[in-house]
Amino acid sequence: MTENNVLLRADGVKMHFKGKNRRSGTVKAVDGITFDILKGETFGVVGESGCGKSTLGRLLIRLLDPTEGTITLEGEDVSRLKGRALKEMRKKAQIIFQDPSACLNPRRTVRQILLEPFEIHGMTQNVDARIHELLTLVGLDDYHLSRYPHELSGGQKQRIGIARALALEPKLIICDEAVSALDVSVQAQVLNLLQELKEKLGLTYFFISHNLNVVYQVSDRVGVMYLGKMVEIAAYDQLYEKRCHPYTEALLSAIPQVDQDAQTARIHLEGEVPSPSNPPAGCRFHTRCPKCMDRCRQEEPPLREIEAGHFVACHLYDGEGKSGDNAAEAASQ
Repeated sequence: MTENNVLLRADGVKMHFKGKNRRSGTVKAVDGITFDILKGETFGVVGESGCGKSTLGRLLIRLLDPTEGTITLEGEDVSRLKGRALKEMRKKAQIIFQDPSACLNPRRTVRQILLEPFEIHGMTQNVDARIHELLTLVGLDDYHLSRYPHELSGGQKQRIGIARALALEPKLIICDEAVSALDVSVQAQVLNLLQELKEKLGLTYFFISHNLNVVYQVSDRVGVMYLGKMVEIAAYDQLYEKRCHPYTEALLSAIPQVDQDAQTARIHLEGEVPSPSNPPAGCRFHTRCPKCMDRCRQEEPPLREIEAGHFVACHLYDGEGKSGDNAAEAASQ
């Protein structure tokens, strides 16, 4: 990995939401995450609901201001941009939301919806040709331009959402559960469309999903999140063939296999996910981890590279990728 290959870098990014009163405390939705997104790749993020995936996506596109840390896009620190500078940054990074019905203005036609990004940025010359091009890119026709969102199917609405995200020719697109609200057959069509657009336009995706099969299908690299932390990052084939973190093992054991002989034993995690406003000391997963050691309850493991491109935050692995103290004993229990 070279610096020229990195499109976006998050370094120690935190997003803490203060409660309404002292009793509610501070919700640590994202708590010190560091990773890179390479040009032209799809970086998938998985984890249980409430782990901070969507909050992280909104931080990267600066819909939220980070509490701490830096976000660098094409070498420029965008963490604290305001006003016109932030507006210019939005040309480079856009987002596709989960629910297309909620993110399209019901009082505007498709043409008005697609025209809005150009109006905001004062780029209305020859806009009709560009709008026609956008519709063609997402597989729709010009007769959709006069339609309102309620006249479209769920898949068509999401295609309009994709077209709007592409309007200003961004380099990075945040896909926040972009297919989870769609029927399974429509999901496949939209995923194929996203792949085609990536290859045709040279896009980079940050793909958020709770569906492990979807992430496996589209991702070049995958990050696993738990309670505001990134616990494992690896290429998708590394992760699915050699998962290291106990939480990743539990997640992947839940994927159903067509070949019953290849189906691994389901790992059932005991206990509830701790509150993000009061995370446990040490490793945040230790309260549910079947391989927990005394060290896990006291010391938070750093995210470290155990082999080329494979990062794990777990005391079972030291900096050289070998089992840590008592790891063999813990793994056998």
